[in-house]
Amino acid sequence: MNSILSLIAFIFFATFIKTIECSDCSSNCSCKEITTLCCKNECSTTYRQYDCPSTDSPLFFPTSIPIYGPTNSPTTLLYDNLVDIGVCNEFVLLAGAALTFTGSLTTISIGSIGIAPGTSITGNYALDDGTIEENTSLANQCANDELIAYEKASIAVCTNLLSSADLSGLILLPGVYCTSSGTMTISSGTVTLDGQGNSNAVWIFQTLSTLTTASSTSFVLINEAKASNVFWKIGSSATIGSSSNFIGIILAYASIT
Repeated sequence: MNSILSLIAFIFFATFIKTIECSDCSSNCSCKEITTLCCKNECSTTYRQYDCPSTDSPLFFPTSIPIYGPTNSPTTLLYDNLVDIGVCNEFVLLAGAALTFTGSLTTISIGSIGIAPGTSITGNYALDDGTIEENTSLANQCANDELIAYEKASIAVCTNLLSSADLSGLILLPGVYCTSSGTMTISSGTVTLDGQGNSNAVWIFQTLSTLTTASSTSFVLINEAKASNVFWKIGSSATIGSSSNFIGIILAYASIT
């Protein structure tokens, strides 16, 4: 993890999802089956239990300029899709098996770091504030809360399907974003998140596999957008480039580098 990477208000996770048998499928879920999810008696081989997503999310119609977002008031969308990370608000970093800091000194300005159920935190790092939680009750509670948050972010209905996986140069309004390829990249420059004057504005970015950002890329928050309301549901791994200013809470199925 590069020491220049800004960690303030960012939470990085490594998530492991438990699968369950279709015989456990809830009979009172009325929403439609989506990918590996289960509803009523329609089950895939394995699936993840979940709460039914809202059916009243705004539709998305892109304009001819690179500004993306729902066309009607985002108020309902913001409330329905807010991802609660529970006690993980206490953490800047939480890993499942191992947490390793590579390269030169990484200084973490705000928040705790932790691991659960693993116990290995190694490398060159320093905490200005917060504690080190190695398989403690707080770390394990965060791991549980994180799993719920991952599920919530996974089932949020994608209202903004982007034809290109590259977010570079885009101005993005609040909403749920996914791409045709199932991956996301930031190859250069800046991504702008526009809160449209609403401090409760929420962005959820979903990938089926990877998120990759190039070195020296950055985000700009305008019109009351907040980093704490930006969520990245990553189907496999996230790779953040060196000297990057990355914004948001990463919920990764496999790893974060």
